[in-house]
Amino acid sequence: MSDRGANPYRLIAADESAEGLLITDLTRDDWHVIDAFEDDRYDLHQLQLADERYAWAYVYSATLAAPAGLWDSQHFTERHLTEYVRRCIAWRQRHCVPACTAE
Repeated sequence: MSDRGANPYRLIAADESAEGLLITDLTRDDWHVIDAFEDDRYDLHQLQLADERYAWAYVYSATLAAPAGLWDSQHFTERHLTEYVRRCIAWRQRHCVPACTAE
């Protein structure tokens, strides 16, 4: 698989599907953290899942050319996870919401 540079994330076309993790029972503080993390290039949409349930997902609103090839979790783990975690920790330190004070 080729190196995806600064954008190792898989873009899903409107007619595609993707596997993922459905997280339920988020608190108001959880939503504040998620909302703060996603910037204005993402819009919150309700999507229908394969099992016909509905869930909320942030959807990239800008038009981008999708990188070739499928997203590969092992590739992401080996090439990008360490840097991604470092950036998430730095973001969390900069954008701590009230829920952070309990930690």
